[in-house]
Formats: sequence, structure tokens, C-alpha cells
Amino acid sequence: MHRSKPRTSLYERDFHAWLQHTVRALRSGRWELIDRDALAEELEDMGKRDRRAIKSHLRVILIHLLKWATQPEMRSRGWLGSIGNARDAISDILADSPSLAGEIAVLVPEAYLQARRQAAKETGLPAERFPSRCPWTEAVLLEAEIEAMGDLQSQGGRHQSDADPTS
Repeated sequence: MHRSKPRTSLYERDFHAWLQHTVRALRSGRWELIDRDALAEELEDMGKRDRRAIKSHLRVILIHLLKWATQPEMRSRGWLGSIGNARDAISDILADSPSLAGEIAVLVPEAYLQARRQAAKETGLPAERFPSRCPWTEAVLLEAEIEAMGDLQSQGGRHQSDADPTS
């Protein structure tokens, strides 16, 4: 019978207890009681978690905008609600961590590729029906009135590289 290596540190055995212990040690200045490696790992993970959350919320916005732009007959208040909720969540994260605003330009292209695939699945449209790169600016993604937007062609929102070469 194979036994796994016993979890010896408090961090490995009981995360919540480790967290409480670390907070008490920090507040009392008892640096020698702090598991520095575990604390550093958790702090790094906190930053990654917020970055992943922003990317996830951008993906939701993009999926609904792609559906909004390609299926006007299917537009719903639910899509608008999901976009609004995702925008609010991003706004909340950025209020706590304003330096993450600079990451949005990096995250949009990554989130767009995933959103494009998902929108194709959800709509049944071929992926080629959607621009290969995000056609919207950060301002549109995070602030624009969605109801005023038309489809991809009528809004002039297609990316230059996605323009129809015959037009």
C-alpha cells in the first residue's frame, strides 16, 4: 500500500488556520513565525486570481457582444445584464487594484480568442463569421451603451485585417 507523504506544515494541513496564524504573526511583528515561502506563494496567487477574474469577465462581455452583433433577432435583456454584471465586476477589481488596468490591453486579445470560439459554439455560426481579432476598443468593452450598437458591419467595428478585401 502506497502512503502519501504526510503534510507537515500548517499551510499544507489547514489553510484557514495557517492564514489566521500568519495574520496574527504579522500584526504582532513575530516574523520568525511566518512561513515566508507559503506567504509569498499566496501573495503571487492573489495577483494571478484578480488577473484571471478580469480575463473571465472580459470573455463574458465579448461572448455577448459577438452574439449581439451577429444575432440581432436573438438580442435579450439577459445578455445586457450579463455584460453589465461583468463590467461591474471588472470595475470592482480595478477599484481595489488600479494597476491591473494596464493588463486589460494584454488580456483582451487572449479573452477574445476564447470568446470567439465560445460564441461560435453558442450561435452555431462558423468561427470565420467572427473577426479574427477583437473589433472593439477597451472603452466599448467596458463602458459603451450596448443597445446603440448594431451588427459588426454596420458599426464599422471590424478590425482592419478582417475587412472584406472586395469592398
